[in-house]
Amino acid sequence: MAVVLAVTSAAVGSVVMAESAAAAVPTFPDNIVVFPNRDFVSIDGYDVHAGETATITVTRAGQVVGQAEGVLTGGSPSIEVNHPGGVCWGTGAGSPNVTPDILPGDVVSVSVGGEVLGETTTSSAAVTSVDYNGDKTLVVSGHVGADVIPAQLEQRIIAPDLTGTEVAKRDVRAVPGPAVPAPRGGYISGLEYSPDGQSFTATYEFDVASSAAIAAAGGARAMSWQVEDLDANRQGLTIAEFGELGGPGFGGCPNGPLQSGPPAPNNITVTRTPSGSGSSNINFSWTPAVAVPGTPAITGYRVVAVDTEVTAGSEQAEIGKRIGNPAATGTTLTVDSAKEYTFEVRSVNAVGNETIPPATAVIAPPDTTGPTVGFSPAATDFFAPASIELSSEAGAQIFYALTDIGDPAPELLTAGELSGFPVDLYTGPIDIATTKRLSVVAFDTAGNASLQVDRVITITAATTPTVPAVTATGGEGQAVLQWPASTVDVGAPPVVDYLVEYTGATTGSRTVPAAAGTVTTTVTGLGAGTYTFTVKARSAAGSSLPSDPVTVDVTEALQVNAGTDKTATRGGQAVALTGSSPNSGVTYLWQRVDSESVGAAPVVGPSFLSATNVASPTVTLPTVALPTGAITPAATFEARNAPLFYRLTVSKPGATSVSDVVKVSVGTDTVSIATGRYRAGSELRLNGSVTNAGATVRIYSKPDGATSYTFVGTATLTAAPGGATWELRLRNGAVPAQNRPWYAFSTFGGGAGPFAT
Repeated sequence: MAVVLAVTSAAVGSVVMAESAAAAVPTFPDNIVVFPNRDFVSIDGYDVHAGETATITVTRAGQVVGQAEGVLTGGSPSIEVNHPGGVCWGTGAGSPNVTPDILPGDVVSVSVGGEVLGETTTSSAAVTSVDYNGDKTLVVSGHVGADVIPAQLEQRIIAPDLTGTEVAKRDVRAVPGPAVPAPRGGYISGLEYSPDGQSFTATYEFDVASSAAIAAAGGARAMSWQVEDLDANRQGLTIAEFGELGGPGFGGCPNGPLQSGPPAPNNITVTRTPSGSGSSNINFSWTPAVAVPGTPAITGYRVVAVDTEVTAGSEQAEIGKRIGNPAATGTTLTVDSAKEYTFEVRSVNAVGNETIPPATAVIAPPDTTGPTVGFSPAATDFFAPASIELSSEAGAQIFYALTDIGDPAPELLTAGELSGFPVDLYTGPIDIATTKRLSVVAFDTAGNASLQVDRVITITAATTPTVPAVTATGGEGQAVLQWPASTVDVGAPPVVDYLVEYTGATTGSRTVPAAAGTVTTTVTGLGAGTYTFTVKARSAAGSSLPSDPVTVDVTEALQVNAGTDKTATRGGQAVALTGSSPNSGVTYLWQRVDSESVGAAPVVGPSFLSATNVASPTVTLPTVALPTGAITPAATFEARNAPLFYRLTVSKPGATSVSDVVKVSVGTDTVSIATGRYRAGSELRLNGSVTNAGATVRIYSKPDGATSYTFVGTATLTAAPGGATWELRLRNGAVPAQNRPWYAFSTFGGGAGPFAT
């Protein structure tokens, strides 16, 4: 018998594919700063998520090469990875247990609760040499790729000893352009690109040679950034540090890609089967391991059986194999049947590193518990032929025998095996028409037998219920039926329900639960015409004869459908309502109402309907009026895009009117406020975007608690892909006296704010 062994491993792993998400470079004060030489990442800001656990992920070509988890604190830094005081790479469930070697083009992202908050793409800019000839001149050379924006590069040298010189700062800097004096003096510097744009040269000319020597001994950096906002904040920043080494940033962090052990293979199963002559075969199977991207390739596996007996000198014997095929899916070891072993499976990579710790397995206890047998229904007494279903655990085989009550009970088992008594293998429900003894045993997949279960299934003939005496009344699209509850003989099974059957313009049936006293039911959904109804009472013993037929006339019932919900865009094309009724000769009435309740009150004011007496009118919403004065009351204006509700009522002489309500959502454009600046008495500047280039965008202010919006100015629009950008710039006397929250509203219903400057 094969025994499956449980496998555990802290090192089981596989390549993690990065989730696709639309993420942008962070906006100040949030930022992601990458130090690729030290494999160090600093996350700034994200104060709204302070106290929450963030995941920092390094992705290369769609695969995760490094990941860490930690709690954001807010501020700068909010969290650091692979830097003293921060967290290690490899933290968090499912993270690769490796410190990644961060390379140009790697994407570093931060996410909370599965939502990606921002990302930075590692820049290719790097310093390649620092040349100093002993005089006042220092030359730093470097490399740049096509990803580097020429104006967004700075070369910097960090040398704290410069603070005691005429430089009076701990660093010196060179930016693109010709050499210019430093703001505080002490040196001039400039940065030039090569004609092919693939390299740069930063030149420093110091006032004093000793200062040049101090700088030459400092740390050279190439700093590049993806975005620079209006306030000159550098976002998506890469700081490449010349001469710095990567790998673990402090004690306890995992090794780098070349030093880390590979993940163990996945889905490891181990079975132990006899092989004769006192030996057992240990059969291993697995899914081949996949190396973490950026780490050495997996070249094979090592599989070991460790004797649990510890001899003198604390030694344990091993039996094992080395497998030089990374695609291998299993192997077999032969061991002593009388001994107990633990088993280890390791992956081996191209530099000889092995999985640490290995995947391990122990022998699970053999299954010696017999299965149980279930019966459905559980009852044993029936007033009609019965259908019995048997059940047991998954994979079990069930055997049964049917015998007469006068015969001795059969013995289906002998020493845990089927005896010679005739049995049937259970494959489906067992139909029993007369009283019988049902004997059952089951065997599970390990060969264990259940206890034998014997049940007497009694089938007793019983009378059926009395015939119902039915009366009926017709109405609009329905008929109401009632009858005294049917009775049964003493000892007979009770009435369970009634079966109502009818013919006419609509033919059908329905089931009515049993009730004490008078039974009443309403049959709805009937077309106009004459109907005939019969009713049968039903019990476990069977059905009564049908009642005497009753005939009624049913008149027409009106039906109405206001159609599916719609969305109407302000200032756009008309949207058609799709009302309908299956009834002929009806009149339609549309009304705008204040909620989706059928009994809602009509709205006083424009309905925006093209007509009110047709099945499918149209709704056309106008643009929003934006006055160049105050908008008051503010609450009414803020409800401008609330959904509209329309009630359709269908009427016809001699029939009861019916109504239905449809919702029309208001579609608007999207308005944003991107940046802004306020200087009392001199300047107000706001910039943003709107998705409808034909809109008018006006700016308002509203202090907290105010009941109206105050007009500030009308923005100027410039067409852009997908809509337009807008700008409001006021100067001098046109600038509001107070810096208040600002709002931008569009004539197409969109809005943004409050925005603080």
